[in-house]
Amino acid sequence: MRARVNNFDCLCSDTVEFENCVVTCNVIRTELSEHSGYFKTLFKHHLNGRKVILPEFLSPGFQSVLDYIRNGETDISSMNVYDIVIAADYLLIARLKQDCAHFINNQLENDPSTALRLWIKFRQLFWPELGHRALLKVLANFQEASQSADFLSLSLEDLVTLLENDQLNIAEEYSLLDVIARWVAHNPKANVTELLLNLRLDSLSPEELHKLRNNPLVRTQPVYSQFLEMWPVAMPTQQISQLQINRMHSSRNPQEVLIVFGGWCSEEGPGAAVQVFNAKSNVWNVCPSSLSISQMPKRVYASAVLMGSRVFLIGGFDGTRVVKSTLCYDFSRDSGWVYKSYMYEKRYFVSATECNGVIYALGGHNGEAQGRLSSAEKYIAKDNQWQLIACMNKVRSDASAVSVDGRVYVIGGFDGRTYDDSTECYDPATDHWTILTRMSTARGGLSCVVHEGLIYAIGGNDGFRRLKSIEKYNPETNSWEYFQNMNKAKSNFSSVVIDNTIYNIGGWSDESEVGIMDQVERIDIKSKKISSVDSLHFPASATCVCILRDIDLVDKYVNCQPTMDHNVNNNLPARYRDRSNGDTRRNIRAIIRNRHVDFVYDVPQGRRRRPRRSRRRSREIANTLE
Repeated sequence: MRARVNNFDCLCSDTVEFENCVVTCNVIRTELSEHSGYFKTLFKHHLNGRKVILPEFLSPGFQSVLDYIRNGETDISSMNVYDIVIAADYLLIARLKQDCAHFINNQLENDPSTALRLWIKFRQLFWPELGHRALLKVLANFQEASQSADFLSLSLEDLVTLLENDQLNIAEEYSLLDVIARWVAHNPKANVTELLLNLRLDSLSPEELHKLRNNPLVRTQPVYSQFLEMWPVAMPTQQISQLQINRMHSSRNPQEVLIVFGGWCSEEGPGAAVQVFNAKSNVWNVCPSSLSISQMPKRVYASAVLMGSRVFLIGGFDGTRVVKSTLCYDFSRDSGWVYKSYMYEKRYFVSATECNGVIYALGGHNGEAQGRLSSAEKYIAKDNQWQLIACMNKVRSDASAVSVDGRVYVIGGFDGRTYDDSTECYDPATDHWTILTRMSTARGGLSCVVHEGLIYAIGGNDGFRRLKSIEKYNPETNSWEYFQNMNKAKSNFSSVVIDNTIYNIGGWSDESEVGIMDQVERIDIKSKKISSVDSLHFPASATCVCILRDIDLVDKYVNCQPTMDHNVNNNLPARYRDRSNGDTRRNIRAIIRNRHVDFVYDVPQGRRRRPRRSRRRSREIANTLE
C-alpha cells in the first residue's frame, strides 16, 4: 500500500507539515479538497502557498487519512482508530469517521474488554454517542473491565462515576469491595470513603454487612465505619448526604428483565396480564396500560420468542379456540400488539425457538380429535412468511424446544398416549431431523433452557406424577446426566436463565396443595443452590416468557409502576380485581403485600374497601380442552 501511495509523489502540488514535528507529507490539492471539507475551504482561500501547517495532534492519524483518500480504504485497528477519528473529525471527512464508528461498535460488541479504554478516550472527543455506548458496555461487563490494566489507571472521579451508576452490572454487590480494595492498593492516596459510599447496602445480606463492618479497609475509614454501625437508621452528616443514603437503600437496575405473558389463571382460564420481574430487586410488577404491551389478547399454551427488540407469541389457546396466529410486540416502539402472518397449522401446547434469525414452531395440538402434531414450520421475519419444514420423527405436544450452535433441539412431549423421553435435533442446512440419546425419564409439560452450550430439561410429567428432577444434555457428547432436583414437582411452567441462575415460574403441582402455583424458584447453576424469590402477582401455569436484554429498553419496562387503571385491572384474575360496580369513578391503587396484590379504591365518601382474597386453589382444567 505504501508503494501505491508513493507513486503519487510526482503529482503532488503541496506539502503538509505539523507543528513541532519533522513529519511531512506530499499531497495533491484537488484530491484533498474533494474528500475533506476542511481542505476544500482552506484551498479555496489559500491559493498561492505550497505548504500547509497542521496541529501536531493530527500527525499520528494523517497518513491513514491519506491512504483512505487515495485508495478508498485504510487499515483501522484498535491501535490507530483513536488517532484516525481525531484526524477525520478535524478534517471533516464524514465517511471515514463513520467507518471508524462502525469498527468501534463491532469491537464493543465482540470484545467488551476494550470498552474501558474506548470510554476513557472517546469521552474526551465531542462524540457523545460513542462515549455513551462504551460506558454502557463497561457497566454491562464491569467484572471483566475491572480486571484490565486500564482499570487501575482510572481517576477517582471515573471510578465513582462507574460505582454510583444504577446500571452497573455486578452479580454480588459485596464483590465491589474487592474491586475497590484492588484499585486503592494502586492508588493509596485516594479518598476511600468516597468510593465506599457507593455500595448499595440494602443489597447486602446480614452476613455480608457484618463482614463489611469488620473489613480491614473499611476500618481505616472512621467516618464510614461509624456510619455502618448506625445502618440502616443512619442519618445524614456533613460528609454523607441524604442523596447518598437514598442510593444505598436502592438496588441497581438489571441488565435484563424477565417478562411473563398470559397463562392459565385458576378457574378463569387464559389470562392476558403481562408481569415483569426485576431480578436485582426481587420484585414483580404488572405492566400498566401506559405501556401498550399490557393490552395483549388472552393466551395460554403459546410460545414466546424474542428477536432483537420484538417478541413473537406463537399459537396458543384464547379461551375459545386454538389459534394459528403470530402476535408481535416491538419493545422499542411500544405501538401495541400486531398480528403477523398466520401459521399453516393451529397449534397450542406448541414448542418454539429462534435459530439463526428464524423462528421454528414445532408440534403441538390443533384442537381437533387426534390432533397432536409432528409437523413443523419456520417463520422468516423479514418476509413475514411461514414455511413448512420436515416433520419431526415423532408426534409431540407439551414438548420444549431450544437452539444450540445453529441447530434446533426438541425434547420430550406427549403423543396422546405416552409421555416421551426422546430428543430430536434439526439441521436447518439439510432440513433433516435426527433422533438423539434419550433422557433418563419421560417428560411432558417440561421446560428447557440453555446455559453455556448445555441444555437443561426441567420438571414435567412422566405420565404418573409431576417431576422434581432436572437433567442436562451435552450436544458435543450426545449424553444426558442428572443435574439437580427442584424443591417442588411441577409441570407446565416457564423457565429462563439470568446471571447463571435458572428461574422456574409458576406451573402446576400435585404436591402439597394441588393446583396452579404462584411460586418462583431459582437454581444457581454453579453451586446448585435452590431458593425462592418473590411470587407472581397471581397463580399461573402454561405461561410463556422472554428475557429483554436491551439496556436502553430494560429501564422502561422494569420500572413500570404498579398503579393500574380499569383496563389493566380487567386483565387480572377476578379475585385480584377491584370488585366495584363501576357506577362511580374510583382511584385504584395497587398495594403489594408479600405474595399478593390488593387493589384498594377510594369511594367518594372517603371510605376504603378491599376486595376479599380467596385462598382456595382450583383444579386446572386445561386437559379437558381437547
